[in-house]
Amino acid sequence: MKYLLFLSDNLFTEFVRKYSSDLITTAVVVGVSILAIVVCKIITTHYIKNKDSKGRSAASLAKMLFNIGSTIVVIFAILMILYAWGFNITPLLVGLGIVALAVGIGAHRLIGDLIDGISIIFGNQYAIDDVVEINGFKGRVLEIGIRTTKVINWKNELKIFYHGSITSVINYSRFPSVAVVDVSVGHDVDLDKLFTVLDEKFTSMRELYPQIIEGPNISGVTKLNNNCVDVRIVFKTEPEKQYEVERGLRKLIKEIFDKEGIKIPLSQIEVHYDK
Repeated sequence: MKYLLFLSDNLFTEFVRKYSSDLITTAVVVGVSILAIVVCKIITTHYIKNKDSKGRSAASLAKMLFNIGSTIVVIFAILMILYAWGFNITPLLVGLGIVALAVGIGAHRLIGDLIDGISIIFGNQYAIDDVVEINGFKGRVLEIGIRTTKVINWKNELKIFYHGSITSVINYSRFPSVAVVDVSVGHDVDLDKLFTVLDEKFTSMRELYPQIIEGPNISGVTKLNNNCVDVRIVFKTEPEKQYEVERGLRKLIKEIFDKEGIKIPLSQIEVHYDK
């Protein structure tokens, strides 16, 4: 047993002595490759943390380029290590060239998706964390990859779009959201008095919901129905923040109506019959 251990130690020592330069080269290549990937990762993370529109676009592009760059670094490192250990990498380079040519000819869709992805980012169509509607599917942009964009909706349903298949995009995160709340009152209600009461109470809405940018404002009467009058209230909020404010506004209007004795008209049917 001791002899085997001694023999193995001698073999290992001889191996290290004989291939010391190759081992050093391998260690240097691996270290430099890891360092390059880590530096790229740090830069990517820095851009992703930037939350303004330009920063998020840069983050999307940085993430895509990081994926491409990491793959190139790994392939280059493998070739360098093989060359350091004496392998003839010329046939391998020729093979990679043939594969690249075949990919370029046969994978035109992949290249098209890549080009479309870059144009999406440089065109500033959308970025990570934007709320968008792509081909009729609305959700938050989770990731922009080399070929695909991942979007997740409020139901946590994840949908993946190939960049070449994207035909229409609506971005809801670039401008303030406009919310509209319609409420119906009876024909006997004094509208001037109602508008005055609502304007006074709407002040508290701005204090409770800081995401309100403008309003709420009473646009006026939008429709005269048989049994009611429709009044429209409009306000602006931060992008995609209008839903919570709409619910709060409807609750406030219900409380005001209850306090003022205003009833929301219900559809009624009058039946007359001859005795």
